[in-house]
Amino acid sequence: MVIKQLKGHSGCKIVLYEKDNSKFVRKVSSSPSYNERLKRQMYKQANFESSHIKAPKILNSGEEKDLFFFDMEYVGGVTFSNYISSTTIQNSDLIMEKLLHLTDQNNDGNDDFTSAIHDKLQYITDKVSFSGEPYKSYCLDFDWTSISTGFCHGDLTFENILIYKSQIYLIDFLDSFVDTKYMDISKLLQDVMLMWSWRDSEKFPLVKNIYMYDKIMSGLDDNEKEIVQRFLVLNMLRILPYANEQSHAVVKNSLNFLKEKFEI
Repeated sequence: MVIKQLKGHSGCKIVLYEKDNSKFVRKVSSSPSYNERLKRQMYKQANFESSHIKAPKILNSGEEKDLFFFDMEYVGGVTFSNYISSTTIQNSDLIMEKLLHLTDQNNDGNDDFTSAIHDKLQYITDKVSFSGEPYKSYCLDFDWTSISTGFCHGDLTFENILIYKSQIYLIDFLDSFVDTKYMDISKLLQDVMLMWSWRDSEKFPLVKNIYMYDKIMSGLDDNEKEIVQRFLVLNMLRILPYANEQSHAVVKNSLNFLKEKFEI
């Protein structure tokens, strides 16, 4: 039995069901062409392992009307953005500690990201009527030849982090075009710097986010800061091809802020 449709940001349909007095969530591909991507996202979620952070268990998968879907356990709780807004800095700090510890564990070698970064920027500028400058040059003007690689969530914004009975759950794993901890760290910065998860709200916990920004940046050396800053700019550019009028304005304002902050 369908209970209700849940809010999502990937374009996929997300529905809460109940069967035999047990609730589960079904995520359905937005189109047949997206099926393979959703499968990769499901595998990433299913294979996630951590001693202190969980992901909803995959229960079932299949295809209906040419659209791939998978079912997962339902997790209640609140998003990390709502949690931060309603709790103390100390409680928020405990969650951030665990998230940063997770990113520190995810290293298994180095790879050359030069072509991947170039191709992604080219794809973006081909899709939108925007040259991408000066942000495109900022992202390309860096030595991407030896970047730490490893498992990453792919879209680790506060909206995709749930807190339930003091336990952290990650949802909406993304098949990122590169796999590196710096992608996940840049997504955390997307919230603490740009208040991304509060983009539809008039209020946001500025002081708490400044504290967490300082915490994140204090754990990075100068070269790592340059990496995550460029990924953060790239994150904003990647949203443009899918943005509606309102979110397009938010992205442009965010890019202008980063332009001044990073002296692009």
